Amino acid sequence: MLSELTFSVIALPIGFASTAFLTYLIMRVGLRIGVLDVPNERSSHTSPVPRGGGLAVIVTFFVFLFAYPIVVDGPIDASIWRALLLGGAIIAVVGFIDDLNDIAARWRFVLR
Repeated sequence: MLSELTFSVIALPIGFASTAFLTYLIMRVGLRIGVLDVPNERSSHTSPVPRGGGLAVIVTFFVFLFAYPIVVDGPIDASIWRALLLGGAIIAVVGFIDDLNDIAARWRFVLR
């Protein structure tokens, strides 16, 4: 099994590459099915862009969260693991709902 440091050193580039690849795939699907964010006066972009790219970050996060205790051969403290799992799930659900149906900024702020 790997040490925590070795896992971290290996996980960082793999996590970055897998997130970038999944973001690319999600953007292609978003363009194909028309799930686009149309810019407004507050937007940082000037042309429509696909929504849902945060899904790639969440998927990668959960894969590594579940892989860590297996690869390092040591459990994560249960309370920390639950907090990471619940926190990630809340952010994922709110972000995904916001991508599909705009949620008012005040509710996004409260839920995140």
